[in-house]
Parts: sequence; structure tokens; C-alpha cells
Amino acid sequence: MAAKKRKHQEVLTDVKRLLKEIEEKKFKPLYVLHGEEPYYVDLLTNAFAEKVLEPEQRDFNQTVVYGHDTEPSSVASAARQYPVMAPHLLIIAKEAQVWRKWDDLLPVLKNPVSTSVVVICLKEKTLDKRTAFYKEAVKSGEVFESVKISDRELIPAIEQMCKSRKIAIEPKAAAMIADHIGTNLIRLTAAAEKLALMCRDRGTVTDADVSKHIGISKDFNVFEFNRAVGMRDSAKALKIANYFASNQKEHNIIPTVSNMYGYFKKIAIYHESPEKGNDYALAGKMGIPPFFIGEYRDAARRYNLKQVVGALEILHETDLKAKGVGSTGSDGGALVKELTARILRL
Repeated sequence: MAAKKRKHQEVLTDVKRLLKEIEEKKFKPLYVLHGEEPYYVDLLTNAFAEKVLEPEQRDFNQTVVYGHDTEPSSVASAARQYPVMAPHLLIIAKEAQVWRKWDDLLPVLKNPVSTSVVVICLKEKTLDKRTAFYKEAVKSGEVFESVKISDRELIPAIEQMCKSRKIAIEPKAAAMIADHIGTNLIRLTAAAEKLALMCRDRGTVTDADVSKHIGISKDFNVFEFNRAVGMRDSAKALKIANYFASNQKEHNIIPTVSNMYGYFKKIAIYHESPEKGNDYALAGKMGIPPFFIGEYRDAARRYNLKQVVGALEILHETDLKAKGVGSTGSDGGALVKELTARILRL
């Protein structure tokens, strides 16, 4: 049976715990920071670099090496040394995903030097969990896996980012950020920081704030495009399609199609769900906040299940054309206008 994938909230809980332990200088002999999401790996690595030693202690006691330039055995040897006029010796190995001889690090775990702290970082990769080193690291050290946030977790994560910065955010505003930025945690964090700074006096972020401060057009974004098509608002949908066609650098056809495919897939889930009377259960199944159920209910009234399937087929076909499969030579602008017209005619 496949291991259950970690949720963003679980990752965040571990990050908070580790940051607290680093601040309190409660260290284990070795840390493995790995996973597909680099944001939290970098965050924790920086915390080790800044908090284990005082600035004046780092010249002789803090070493940063890279996987391409060193081997696990060299790190193990370095970890057997003692600090010079400092409480700890810190060794950070970055981009260690290229290593093969992981078991050479076993002595760091089985016979640790109490003053050494070794931090191993893998860039957008996971360590093989079948190795003896991994199993010992789980038992005697700390293994932190940073998974990418899923689309389903995205809006709650944006809301949590704002909450932790002592501001609230309206659901539509959070959805606009999710559609514009996606799952890039570096950009999402930067957006939350900016909104917290600009909106702190009022306490709540609106869609107008997102348009103004994050640079997202309130009228011409994927969120409004999906809604216009979903509501069969032909005038607005075609207007946005034309705008996208004339601004292809900002509104690339491939993510636009992917986003609308997800939108119609949720409408299909709504049609097929037996839980239409329970907005919270239905929202959970669709992966959206309950606030948005009304919109999908309205869209489901305008597109029956057969028409939804037709829209998904059109979007799949357009995605292939945009990627050069069965292409008729049309550019992304022509494709987005064509798919809009075809879906509206269903």
C-alpha cells in the first residue's frame, strides 16, 4: 500500500516545531531536509545557518558544502571534529540529491559527537526510504519532508498565511491569488507579506486590494474568465478571451486551459455528488471553500452533465493543440477565443 501523502498543514506543523527547537538550541546530531517543495527546506536551512552559532563563531565552526563537490564520507569525517571556542560545529550540505553512498553517514548517527550538528539538504528530491541511512536518520536524527501544496489546500493556506500576519482575506481575494500565483510558496509568501503591510490598518484584504497591490487585473484574470464562461455570460467571456489573446505573455494558453479544465471538473463532481444538500461535505469533495458552492451550483444549472463532459473534451483537445499535438497552426490567442466560443455553444 502506498504511503499516505503528507498534507500542507502537517508540513507546517513540523516547520513550526523545528523552528522552535532551533531557537531553543535543542539539536539532534543530523537533519535530513528533503522533498519536492524547496521553500520550507530553504527556510529551515537558513534558520540553522542563522541560529546555531553567533556571527563571530561561524568562521571556524560553520561549513557549507555542496553535493557535487564533496562526498558523504567527507561530511562524516568533518562531523567528528570539535568546535573551536563555540558550543557547536555546524555542517550544512546542500544539493545532496546527487549522492549515492548515503550509508557512509551512518557513523554520524550511530556514534555522534554531541557538539556537531549536520544538516543535509536535497533540492526538490526525496531520499530513498529503503536505505539503512534513511531508517537510522528517522530513528536517531530528524527527517523533514517538504511536499508541494495541492490545489485543494491552496486557498486555506493563503487564508492561513494572512491570518498568521494578523489580517483576514475575503474568499474571492484568496481565490484570485490562488489563480494568479498557483502553488509557488515563495511568491505566495511575498504576496501575503505585501498585503499584510498595505492592508493592516483595515484588517481585511478584498479583491480590490489584490488587484491594486499584487498586480492582478480584477476584470481580466482566469478566475473571472472561468466564472463568465460558467455563467454563460457570452459578452464578458468573449471580451476576456480577446484580452487574453492580445496579452499572451501574461495569459499563456496552457495554464488558462488547465485552470478552466479544473473548473469544469468541479462542476462534474457537483453533478455526480449525492450530497447536494450538504454544502460543507460537497465543498470538501470538490476541494473548494463552502463560500464558492453557490457559483458552482449556478454553473451546474447552465451546463448539464453531458455539456460539462463536452467542455472537458474541448479543453483537452485545446491543450493538445497548444502543445503542438494535432495543431492547425493557430496561436494561443486564436485557440483561447475558439474554445470560448465552442463551450458557450454547447
